[in-house]
Amino acid sequence: MRAIAGVLAFAVGLTGFACAVFARAQGTADAGRRVYDREKCATCHQIAKRGNSRYPLDGAGTRLSAEQIRRCHTRPAEMEAALPRMPALRMSTMKCRLNPQELDDLVAYLQSLR
Repeated sequence: MRAIAGVLAFAVGLTGFACAVFARAQGTADAGRRVYDREKCATCHQIAKRGNSRYPLDGAGTRLSAEQIRRCHTRPAEMEAALPRMPALRMSTMKCRLNPQELDDLVAYLQSLR
């Protein structure tokens, strides 16, 4: 009986750890906002009337899926090619050097913009 209790405690602990890892792997909007600020994204983009009004991101979470937002940062030329016309300032010319966690956080932040 004691062995079963030990196995169950281990399984519950492992499940909690897996949930915490999964939640972190998805990113957090608060951390993503900090990435957005640190990388000076407002130089080209606007959120809530702050930043460059030419490329607003308000409502990005309703217009773009998480995968589309991710591709904008990992394969921007591919996303630009799908647009009806090329933007004057292209993301493909930017040097997006985010580590995987920072990208997950930024995606979570942009997804939160409804």
